[in-house]
Amino acid sequence: MTASLRKRYEERMKQSVEKMVDELKKTAEDNIDEGEQKDEEVKKEKEVGDENQEKADEKLEKPAE
Repeated sequence: MTASLRKRYEERMKQSVEKMVDELKKTAEDNIDEGEQKDEEVKKEKEVGDENQEKADEKLEKPAE
């Protein structure tokens, strides 16, 4: 009887561990996706900022008439 209880307990523990691992993988994938999205947003903001800076520099370089 104790052997069958031990076996059932081990099976439950294995299932619990597998479920936790799956959840961790899913969470890690979500975090990676969010990180990539933030990286893309930062790059876009930097590009817009660079373009605005170039326009401002061009205006300053032109002589005042």
